[in-house]
Amino acid sequence: ISIADFLDLTGVEISYAGYETVDTYPEGEAKEAYFFMSATEGNKLLVLQFSALNVSGEELSIDLAKSQTRYKIILNGTEKNALTTMLLNDMAYYQGTLAANESIELVLLCEIQDDQTEFIDTLQLKMKSVDDSATISLN
Repeated sequence: ISIADFLDLTGVEISYAGYETVDTYPEGEAKEAYFFMSATEGNKLLVLQFSALNVSGEELSIDLAKSQTRYKIILNGTEKNALTTMLLNDMAYYQGTLAANESIELVLLCEIQDDQTEFIDTLQLKMKSVDDSATISLN
């Protein structure tokens, strides 16, 4: 199952684009970032990046919050809850409009221990809605 299928999205493709491990997200001087997150001491933020592409040929309004999907990130077999954030591009809560053929980056974050950053063998995303659940492999 694809992420878009699970979220019951029509005209949108969501694909996994990679991950990064950082101390703070977003990094740098993101002027529009009124909200950012920092990892607690001894930890890093694991940022999963996704691309949402409007393939419908027309402008689409997207509301990912209404699906009430909860996400878990499975790192090397260990489940971690995706953090609840106020980031404008948080995949669990994203609401916005995409023009035809426009894509945006969506993210899910969790905290991992510093020593886990070097050995990321398997990454999976577990999605759970009111009625259903699915796990997809990301790498």
